[in-house]
Amino acid sequence: MSYYDKPVAVIRNKVSCEEFEKAWVIWEKNSGSLRSRRIRLAVCGCLFLFILMILPSYRSSYSTVFLPVIGLLLLLLAVIYLLFIKLRMVSEEAERMYLSNSLLGIEEQITLTKEQFQIVSEYEKIQGYWSEMSLCIETGECFVVTGGREHPLLILSKSCMTQEEKETVSIHMQNTFASRYQKREA
Repeated sequence: MSYYDKPVAVIRNKVSCEEFEKAWVIWEKNSGSLRSRRIRLAVCGCLFLFILMILPSYRSSYSTVFLPVIGLLLLLLAVIYLLFIKLRMVSEEAERMYLSNSLLGIEEQITLTKEQFQIVSEYEKIQGYWSEMSLCIETGECFVVTGGREHPLLILSKSCMTQEEKETVSIHMQNTFASRYQKREA
């Protein structure tokens, strides 16, 4: 067994529906449909301010302000959609996915080495390399690793780990991902 094949940690992992939902939202914010949400909100805010600025000029030229008010209402609806509805839709999609895929909720053994990870469950065996993964985000509940070809979302639940395992895995992820590692509270 070479240095790179020696296990850094071997953990038993079982992801709950809530943990999967949170991890899925994190993944969507970094790689999916919620990725450019801030930009879209900024564009809506700028358009809203632009319409408010031209409203007095528009009102002096036309007898009604119907069109600018419709524009403002549409922008408000877009902001409400981006802030609340889209986020809820992503969470509901994750819940449906978790409930419809029985493999997501089973217990698995995950072996972490310097170069790769291996997931072994009763039904499948998956091997992936850290070099394929693009990002690691550590939250209070789990580690979310994204970007692989065979396993695009790896969730390591902290509720299944001892304190020593949490520290070991955290240090390993920081060293493995370097600038692609983020630690977040939520």
